[in-house]
Amino acid sequence: MASKRIARPVRALFGLESRPRSHLSPVHTTHPKQHRTLFTRAILNHNPHYEQHGISALDSTSEKPNYFLSREGFFLAYTDYQNHLCSQLNYITADDPDIQRMAPLDIAKQFQRDPSRAMLFNYGSQAYNNHFFFKGLTHIPRPLDDFAKLKASLEHDFGSIQNLKNQMIFTAAGMFGVGYVWLVWVRHGMGGAPSGWRVLATYNAGTPYIFHRETEDGAPGRGRLQGKDMSNLTPEQAAAFQRPSQGAMTAGAFGSHSAGGRSEAVRSLGGPKEIMPVLCVSVWQHVYVRDYSAPNKKKYLEAWWRFINWEEVDSLAPGQAKQRTDQWGFTR
Repeated sequence: MASKRIARPVRALFGLESRPRSHLSPVHTTHPKQHRTLFTRAILNHNPHYEQHGISALDSTSEKPNYFLSREGFFLAYTDYQNHLCSQLNYITADDPDIQRMAPLDIAKQFQRDPSRAMLFNYGSQAYNNHFFFKGLTHIPRPLDDFAKLKASLEHDFGSIQNLKNQMIFTAAGMFGVGYVWLVWVRHGMGGAPSGWRVLATYNAGTPYIFHRETEDGAPGRGRLQGKDMSNLTPEQAAAFQRPSQGAMTAGAFGSHSAGGRSEAVRSLGGPKEIMPVLCVSVWQHVYVRDYSAPNKKKYLEAWWRFINWEEVDSLAPGQAKQRTDQWGFTR
């Protein structure tokens, strides 16, 4: 573990299962008033291999290492960066024990609509996103063919796995700026558009998770994908952003940012009940510039596809996604 030993209780960043058992019991100091809980970097399943060899595998044809990230690249993109995110979370939450007990994903969900807590949201969401990205990688990937139901479901919505690959890579390559591209299962409520797979992009530390809540008139409200830097909003915009009604912030009479255009976008989306990510790729430059250089972003993305942990993707895919029916009502 990269963090220093301290005479205070330590908990894992993403739950108890990601930490060695010896670190789960609190250690109390002689000064109870200093008691607190710290965010720490989660240890990945193959962390020792990555630290020594990077995320790499032997090419069966040439018996030469097939790299996604070198060990230096892995250290920069995960070990060092994740430690930094945890350190910042500890600093920001130093005087708030209630938030200290929250997981980063819960922080992202709770504060995604609160511009006054933009820094807390950004670090919590980014800590979750970065870990999610690396958790979806492996140096010993199993082929997608091993997960027949998942593969059939993806082919049902994208036409082919090659189409899915192209859509994710082209979306990521075309992003001007940093963020993530996600493969998500969108579950709709009764009477909405059909549930299915989608590819979406989030910028900066934006989260793909959205939540629902009731509006004042009893209608279902909708959370927002955080695709903007909320710390740049004016107080008036911040207040509008936190209101659950759609169209709180509009611009112009026509187009996607007008009140009418935003309502049309909601109708087209069909009112998703829940968005469930199963895979993502990071396009933060510090992840790939060390090993690929800035102009070779596409090469980095092509390499990423070869190291996807499809077993992890399959475990995250909801049962509904793997029990698709065709036009005659037969389960695929």
